[in-house]
Amino acid sequence: MKGIDKARLYKPKVIKAEFHRINNNGELVLMKEEEWGYGGYSDKNIKILKNTGSDIYTTLSGLKPSVTALSKDYQKIINVSKKLSTFVVNNNISGVDVDIEEFGAWTQGEKEAYLSFIYELGIKLHKNSKKLIVNLPAVTSESEANWYKLKYDDFNTTGEKGLSNIVDYYSIMSYDYMFDYGVGTPVQPLDWLGKSIEYTKSKFDTNKIIMGINAYGYKGTNGEYTPTNITYEQASKINNFNTAQRDNSSGEMYWNNGNKHYRYVDVEGMNIKKDYILSKGINKISVWHLGGNKWFY
Repeated sequence: MKGIDKARLYKPKVIKAEFHRINNNGELVLMKEEEWGYGGYSDKNIKILKNTGSDIYTTLSGLKPSVTALSKDYQKIINVSKKLSTFVVNNNISGVDVDIEEFGAWTQGEKEAYLSFIYELGIKLHKNSKKLIVNLPAVTSESEANWYKLKYDDFNTTGEKGLSNIVDYYSIMSYDYMFDYGVGTPVQPLDWLGKSIEYTKSKFDTNKIIMGINAYGYKGTNGEYTPTNITYEQASKINNFNTAQRDNSSGEMYWNNGNKHYRYVDVEGMNIKKDYILSKGINKISVWHLGGNKWFY
């Protein structure tokens, strides 16, 4: 079952649909279904999502080249923020979810351009009573924070162009642990998740924090650092799926075929993660992603 069908079935409180991206020229692209495939933007799809009764956000995706382009021309920052705000108002949805990544590769100038964009977008959205969600990398300590030019504290600024009242929610991407620590490790170890929660709580108002949960798994060669993400449905078609065992450090399920490692999240695993986050005093959870994966009880 694909993402938009799952959204209709589960009716989560918030749905973040990837309808926009910033291209390498710093221009806003509307990801129309006829060009980008099933679940992309169309009048029909946005009506379907709104009929779920969920709060609908358009997700804006981008990578380092996006912020590079924005850093070279402030007018592009103005143009993108204006077009996004207009889209939100015209479609009567809740706001924008900004998911621009590759944080570790940003320069100081690119970071500053990104923060300027967040300010311009947030101001325009708030003028129309709309909201802004910003996705950030999971960080567990100050030493880890030094991996990035962008810091959580950059959002706690006041005064001219201060951001402390601009961002409504911070969505922490507390998954993909295996890309840093190798195939064979969890997507989201609970201990690491807990450290990320505590660090995030030390920086932001708890009511503004959203912690991410992975509904996906991965496959790869043990000890290597190039896993391939897979859905539950994809995992279920791989040999020896029924031999998988619970990884108590993450709630995830895994098995090995020789030196190949396979991992997925089932319903119980989803609930283990959810309950752990709730136990840490966070009551907002974001799941990546709908389509081909399991949900809560």
